[in-house]
Amino acid sequence: MIRRIMSYRPTALLGQETAAALLVRRIGGAISIPAFSLPKTGDFLPPEDGDMSRAVLVEDNVITAQSIREALGSLRQAPATPIRAITLFDSSGGQAQDFNEIPIEAVYDVGVRVWDPQTCICLGTLAGDRAGVEVTR
Repeated sequence: MIRRIMSYRPTALLGQETAAALLVRRIGGAISIPAFSLPKTGDFLPPEDGDMSRAVLVEDNVITAQSIREALGSLRQAPATPIRAITLFDSSGGQAQDFNEIPIEAVYDVGVRVWDPQTCICLGTLAGDRAGVEVTR
C-alpha cells in the first residue's frame, strides 16, 4: 500500500473514521507526508501552510464508497485537491469501481459477490429484502 501511495506523489494523506485515520497517520509518518483526520460531518480546515494540492484519501475497507463521498463533502470548502482514493480492502462487489468522482484503487479485492434478494438461496426463507453475500478467496 505504501509503494502505491508513494507512486501518486501525494502532498497529504487524508483518512476518515477511526481505522482510516489511524492508517493515514501510520503511513504518513513512515513516508514523511502530512496526514490528517477528516471530520465525519462538517468541513475540514487544513493548516494554512499545508500543501493539499495532491491529497490522497485512504480507507481501510470500501463497501459502498459512502465514506469517500462524505470525505469529499468535508473537503468542498478546503483548499484541497483529492487526486484519488486507495483502500486496503474492497468489499463492494465491484460497486466501488463505479464511483466516478475520483479513482478508487484497492490493494486487496476480497471478492464479495452479491445476489438479488429475490433469487438468493443462501439465506433461505429469511432472505426477505436483504441481499445475500458470498466471500470468495
